[in-house]
Amino acid sequence: GCLDHDEDCQAAVMKRRPAVPLHPHVYHVAVTQLLDGANISSVQRKNGEMIAAKAYFDMVSWDPATANHRYILLQSDSSQLYHLYMKALGIDTSIEGELNVHRWLDPTHPGFSLAVREAVFYYVPRVEREDRFIVCIATPEMRDATWDYAHRSQLILDGTFGVCSARLLLFIAMGIDGNGHGVPLALFIFSAPPGNNASHSGYNTTILKDLLKAWVDQLGTRGGESFNPYVVITDTDTRERGALLDIWPSVTLLLCKFHVRQAWKNQRNQQMKKIKDSHWKQQAISLLHNLERDLLASTDFETASKILMDRHTECNKLLWEKDRQSQGEAMGEYLLYIRSTWMKEPLWRSWSMHNRWVAAAKLSIPIEGVLPTTNHLESFNGILKRKHIRNWEHNGNRLRFDVFIHLLITRILPQIFTVARAQREHVQWLAQRFFLAAGNTVLPNHRAPREILNPLPPLSYWNVDRRRDELGQILADSEPSRLRFYPSAYAPLATQQHFADCLSGNCEFDQPNALYHRLSLHISGWAWCTCQDFHFNHQGACKHLRALRIIVERWMHQGTSRVYLFPDNHSDALKIHERLTRLWGDKYYEGAQRVPIPLTPAEVTESTHSSTQLVPAVLELEALANSPHIDTHSNHPASHPNLENSTATDAEELEVEDEERPEGTEARQDNLIQANVTLNEAQRPHDIAEENRQAVQAQLDAKAQHLIEKAQPVLGKLQGILNEMVELNSPAPGGESFHKLIHSLDASLQQLKINEPITTQVPPLPVSSTTQPASHVLGKRRDPQDPILRPPSPEHRKQPRHDSFIITRNSHYTLALARMYLVQVLENSYIEIVKFHHAHESAQSEGNH
Repeated sequence: GCLDHDEDCQAAVMKRRPAVPLHPHVYHVAVTQLLDGANISSVQRKNGEMIAAKAYFDMVSWDPATANHRYILLQSDSSQLYHLYMKALGIDTSIEGELNVHRWLDPTHPGFSLAVREAVFYYVPRVEREDRFIVCIATPEMRDATWDYAHRSQLILDGTFGVCSARLLLFIAMGIDGNGHGVPLALFIFSAPPGNNASHSGYNTTILKDLLKAWVDQLGTRGGESFNPYVVITDTDTRERGALLDIWPSVTLLLCKFHVRQAWKNQRNQQMKKIKDSHWKQQAISLLHNLERDLLASTDFETASKILMDRHTECNKLLWEKDRQSQGEAMGEYLLYIRSTWMKEPLWRSWSMHNRWVAAAKLSIPIEGVLPTTNHLESFNGILKRKHIRNWEHNGNRLRFDVFIHLLITRILPQIFTVARAQREHVQWLAQRFFLAAGNTVLPNHRAPREILNPLPPLSYWNVDRRRDELGQILADSEPSRLRFYPSAYAPLATQQHFADCLSGNCEFDQPNALYHRLSLHISGWAWCTCQDFHFNHQGACKHLRALRIIVERWMHQGTSRVYLFPDNHSDALKIHERLTRLWGDKYYEGAQRVPIPLTPAEVTESTHSSTQLVPAVLELEALANSPHIDTHSNHPASHPNLENSTATDAEELEVEDEERPEGTEARQDNLIQANVTLNEAQRPHDIAEENRQAVQAQLDAKAQHLIEKAQPVLGKLQGILNEMVELNSPAPGGESFHKLIHSLDASLQQLKINEPITTQVPPLPVSSTTQPASHVLGKRRDPQDPILRPPSPEHRKQPRHDSFIITRNSHYTLALARMYLVQVLENSYIEIVKFHHAHESAQSEGNH
């Protein structure tokens, strides 16, 4: 070549500054920071500090006159910085995400990742447009936890979305460890179907069933048993429940109490909009709140139906009053919704206390151990999105789906299990460290004493209080005008717990606006009232409970009631509370406010000492109610011949034995639970499967009826238009989409008619296989050996996360644009209608029909 420059070259001058590269050490320091979890602000701050201290390589000898590199981070360096950062994590962001996932799972490819392959137990790439992209994750630690915490135990299943940039859904299976903490057991990631406009509804029973089956197959067997949870709790989604029943037909399904109350709340708010804001509206809401609480606490279907019927009767009375008609109509429509949608008996068992007692007996645990909600999983979803995923996001942008999957397997899940394992080891070390010093016992946490962990509820005791006693006497003398007992209390000899309502103010029970307090008195000495005096003053029994005691003592003197215990000081009331807590759990008073606390047959005596013995309400179960060996509905002494002649002395001896051997009560409890499980195993496998199917069917019937009623006016109008088109011999409307809808509905109805399920299973694609090349190329490929794959969701892109804020801020401008667009659409439609009308008239005039 020519090594000498010509004159033009020597005279040339620069027109713009060239791009000066960043020193490699700056990239190295910044990537190290990002790997440690730092954000871009921290990277920029450290860059400034190191420049000031001249801490980068070669910076001391850096000559501004001849240097060809720089040390300061510019905004334009972010792209290269993040590319190097992802490359350090093992992610190549220069290629499509679907190719990355496929390479990690292909053992023949140089980019194969053993960690990802060990965690992914089911993978289906998206080759055709109708396919779903599927990745199911369960690390070895998660598989071990599945057998430890969910086999023959409880399982939570729920889904979420919006975890990455693609339109992917994430379903999580979770168990509960020994400390009551949620543990993720499996993660099912799959794409929404093509053309789906709402990601959160882009799934069905079939896809969930396939994923659950793949999970069970991957877990295999242990001890000759397949993985089998006894209890599963979900939200009200019938697709999840239907998939669970296909995999485990005899599982006990529970509905999340929060989601049930949320569905009720939405319907209640919709009905309450019809009532103007007033005292009557607040009263109606209060009555419906009490109704919902009573229904959720019910253990007998007939009792729940009667509660609902009583509210219907009250609503009918309101309809006769002019100023209460709107209140009665709104409450009546809400009660009709509850009855038609939620009060099918198989479905009622799922959300009431009935199946929770069944689950407690099935799992051989106290009722407090049965999960009432999916809060563990909801909390995990929030922590996953707001803490773990957000740590890896940049500037609030969602992660690419391949980056999300890789980080989930290699970073997030290992971190979760590492922290959980460290916490368990810490607790075990503390227990062993101070075991000998505590006299061979395990000490509680010094930062969480019993009084803080389990705060005392209001305790009832009858101390000397002249004012309350006088007011209680007035209330007792006013029975039944001010104090009304429930029907069971009028047979006091056969009752160990009394319930009553006490009017507040100068109202009458028959008045719709009557406000009253609810009272409960148990033979053991436990009592409860809903008034503020009892809950906030903490000075013994209120006037309402004192009135209740006066009436019960009258029955005791007449010989028509058992002997009830009335503690006269705080110390005795505390002993009763501790005994009930030991036998029933910390929250025994919540379920016993409206549900009678049963006694064991060995404790049904006339003694005040033996009356303090309680057992879990497993005795309320129908299985035990139908048992020929255990009578749970009659507590009358005559019902138990072996106890008919028992004396107080015998009861005192029994109590002493129980105090010396507290495991006696637990043994009786275990026997009852074991008896119930035996009965379930003898009679329930087929019955439970059929009951679960009926519960899901009841939900589907209610949803279908709701949609039919909602769509009936529109379908009626469409039918009229179609009839007119038939008369005019016009072609069918709607084009291809309309025909597809008609054919799909017809096919579904035909399959329902012949009772054959729709089978659209997606066959799993082996990880090591390669797909056939398609006829067209999608995107750019870096490696000719890579298969032709489709992205998970190419139809619709996710909206930016902050769009909702922009729309809210410019709501007036947006509404103005919407009005202008609507006017234009209406004008165009009117013009088209006029054109069609003129064409139709001209065709008729020419005789061309």
